[in-house]
Amino acid sequence: MWDGLKIGQLFCELTTGYIIGYFDQAMNPRQFSSEALANKAQLTVLKNRRRGELGQDEARELFTEAEELRESPSVDHLHGVRIELMTNLFGNEWWHLTNDTTEPNPDYAYLERIIHAVQQALRKERQYIAV
Repeated sequence: MWDGLKIGQLFCELTTGYIIGYFDQAMNPRQFSSEALANKAQLTVLKNRRRGELGQDEARELFTEAEELRESPSVDHLHGVRIELMTNLFGNEWWHLTNDTTEPNPDYAYLERIIHAVQQALRKERQYIAV
């Protein structure tokens, strides 16, 4: 892997995703978004109402319950507290449908900026030394 590279040269060759994953394997570029989940749930209620699958009162109740999803800290939290609502809206395997209810992870983006800055500084130093 090193192929005769110095540590600074190697650091510049690696991708930010690789570097972040090396230090924190659990960190992802995207994270759960309760806002996106609530919006998706409310859209599902509206679609089901338009198709005639829900009555007016039932749709209103589900829409209101879906608004409360904005307070959910994680998908795991939904398994215990909102499992009935999630099953009613998205079916028995609802957790698979939450993959698109994410937002950019600010911690990941912060680390990316740091890594890019260090790589840029190392490249400039290499250019300075080469001249």
